[in-house]
Amino acid sequence: MVGGRKEMATLTGISKSAIDKYAQGQSDPSRSALMAMARTAGVSLQWLATGEDELVGGSEGYQRPAPAEPPLDKWLFSRVIDGIRQVYRRVGGQIPTVSEVELGIEMHNRITALAEGQEARHGAMLMALDQLERDLQEARFGKQDETDQRTA
Repeated sequence: MVGGRKEMATLTGISKSAIDKYAQGQSDPSRSALMAMARTAGVSLQWLATGEDELVGGSEGYQRPAPAEPPLDKWLFSRVIDGIRQVYRRVGGQIPTVSEVELGIEMHNRITALAEGQEARHGAMLMALDQLERDLQEARFGKQDETDQRTA
């Protein structure tokens, strides 16, 4: 399962602000956005749209089994890790190796679940890395703004 809206944005390539609007009922997602979010969250489109699942009649008390992890695509995984490192360098941040690998595996698994073929996976990876960079910059500048406000 996805840990939150920010992670959903990172893994799907949909902006966090768009996901916030969907969650708050301020905007309706496109079919492709719904499909990406359902795949990423490991739920059916029906459950995502209605909260009900055809097979069980509802989501209460029901947990889907964790999807099997896809086989490791070494080409993609190495590029995801390189991309994560480059993003953290550009924003002036640091990430512990364990966290880097965990994030890399998570991104790899979501990308392979959403995109088929090397070209599509490369595009999905670039979108996910762009979202990661935006999230890191937002977190960094958000903290800077809070510090500036406290010292003013």
